[in-house]
Amino acid sequence: MNKHVALASAILMSLGLAACGGHGTQSLPAATQSAGAGVLKPLDVTGGIGPSSYSLFMGDAAPWFSGRTLSHFYVGIREVDVLLNGQIIPIAQSGSSPYTMDLLAYQNGSQLQLVQAQISQNTYTGMRFVLAPSASSAVFTDGTTMPVTFVTNNGGNGGPGASTMTSTDPNMADAIDVTLSGAFPISSDSPASFNIDFNALESMTLSNNTVRVRPALVASSGAQGSVSGTIVNQSGSPVQNVVVAAVAADGTIANTALTGPLGRFNVHALNSGTYTLRIFNSYTTVSGQQYAASGQTSTAASFNGPTVNVGAGSSVAVGTLAD
Repeated sequence: MNKHVALASAILMSLGLAACGGHGTQSLPAATQSAGAGVLKPLDVTGGIGPSSYSLFMGDAAPWFSGRTLSHFYVGIREVDVLLNGQIIPIAQSGSSPYTMDLLAYQNGSQLQLVQAQISQNTYTGMRFVLAPSASSAVFTDGTTMPVTFVTNNGGNGGPGASTMTSTDPNMADAIDVTLSGAFPISSDSPASFNIDFNALESMTLSNNTVRVRPALVASSGAQGSVSGTIVNQSGSPVQNVVVAAVAADGTIANTALTGPLGRFNVHALNSGTYTLRIFNSYTTVSGQQYAASGQTSTAASFNGPTVNVGAGSSVAVGTLAD
């Protein structure tokens, strides 16, 4: 007889660089997300309840495009799946209308519980979101609305989101599959948590009045860690549009974040371990968008910040860093 565990999928909008505070933990229904939003309905996949849980998180800094900042990023979701050696196991579906939510509505650690379902104990090989481009749009702080297109890719290119693949859905005319590969063990022996961060900074570019999205999802296992701080120049004024990367001991970039008008950053979805912060005054994201710092004193394209130890579920504050 198979053991079973409860699977709790949630989307966490951790936009630590935004000026406004978080909204706290919220739950369905989706009526507050956007007008006409569908409802994402959980599927009782296997039945049974165990002591372990699986948590799914998404979110990162609001992208900034040459003086223009996104205020809302609406994404339509038709289905959420887990993958097991090529087998697709749906855990939630929206029905006739896509479930539409604003990824930028959840900031500074606030979260929305998206769906709760049941799933059997196993080591899953991926997570998949079936998105509806027609229900997705980008709204800027000046009120301008732009369409969103999703760029298909086979992952790679290094950096955050290297394990994310985006493809057209073979079963739906208006759908995009976003798949994150990896090992996702669900066991009833001890509590389990897997966090997936949608890195908006790395995912988006602006081209011909269209926001192009090459989704970059970053996974962490166990309770997610984070590193926060503030970048200032030699006069003590905040430096905006600096990209801060958490570089793991093996030299790979675990995740990135962007500083806002107050110079603040918060790098999310980090596994426990030791990281060196790399400060980039000039940076090109995995999707190809270029960022240049504003207000900095240093003329270096990048330089190292402090090295920090991040524990499971810990939030490490490094204070104010001068460039």
